[in-house]
Amino acid sequence: MVFFSPHGEPLCNPYLILETEFGASDDDIAKAYKKLMLQLHPDKQPVDQSEEEAEEVSRRFHAVMGAKSFLLDGEHLASRREYDARLAAKEKANTAAAAREATRVKTQARQAAQAKAQQQKQQQSAPSSPQSTSVKVHSASKTKATTKSTSKKVEPSKGGINKTEDTCHSYDTPVLVEFI
Repeated sequence: MVFFSPHGEPLCNPYLILETEFGASDDDIAKAYKKLMLQLHPDKQPVDQSEEEAEEVSRRFHAVMGAKSFLLDGEHLASRREYDARLAAKEKANTAAAAREATRVKTQARQAAQAKAQQQKQQQSAPSSPQSTSVKVHSASKTKATTKSTSKKVEPSKGGINKTEDTCHSYDTPVLVEFI
């Protein structure tokens, strides 16, 4: 099984393999290595273990040895420093991206709150007097049609035009009133 690229870089994150955090001290890495080796050593495995389980334990056992070798052995020191520098840069970039996203979300929330407050302020300061509405009055007998303007608060219908039958004050005949 290959754990390193041709350039000596690990193919997996050795810190994750050893269940340690990035930047862990050499002592912490050694302790994590020892703990995992005691758990994964072939002599410590149950006799009734399935073949698939044994292969998985063996794979993890060898991965732990490779990760420890990369992080602690002197022959990989330059590669580890380069790897750590790239990992630190990636972590820094991720942190910066998360900070930018948090700032963007806060800005959007603040703008939405300001817009809502402004809308509520406008609604509260709007006059509560009736709206002026133009009305076309059509006589049912078609003898006379008048257009007049009235001050009446009108609730729009679902269709967008309000039509009602009413009795016109100047006529005693039914008329069709269309609110525009």
